[in-house]
Parts: sequence; structure tokens; C-alpha cells
Amino acid sequence: MQKHNAVDYLHSADNLVYTPWKRIFAWFPVTTISKNKVWLRYVFQRKRKIKLSIPQFPDSKFNRTEYATLENIFERKLKGLD
Repeated sequence: MQKHNAVDYLHSADNLVYTPWKRIFAWFPVTTISKNKVWLRYVFQRKRKIKLSIPQFPDSKFNRTEYATLENIFERKLKGLD
């Protein structure tokens, strides 16, 4: 029998919800999921939200907007991350 605690569940993929990737134009510098700064070109954006949380961990720590280039998305698909 394995023991699970709340922190393990909060950080698990089962507790995260992602919106579909949406193509936008980056007028201002944005940091991609591969930690590169890009601007003045088309990038993809999605929002990450948490399903359940506990009061000790604010939702704002987990909810965020992610940016990626087309190459980043292909790389993640090939690695099986998305």
C-alpha cells in the first residue's frame, strides 16, 4: 500500500487542466516553456489551471499562462510530454 499526500496530488498531471494551444502574435517579449524569450513573431499560448487545491497552497501559484513555439510543441509531442 502506497501513501499519498496532498502535495503529491497537487503536482500530479491528474490535477492540472490545460486549455488547447492558441496561436497569437507576441508583440512584447514572452518566455517560452523552453526558457527562450521571443517577440515580434507568432507563438502559441495556453493556460494551465488546477482542479483541486488545499487552503495552504494558493491557486495563483499553480495557474499560469504558458507560451511555446511550434518547435517546442513538436518536441514535447515527440517526447510524450503532451
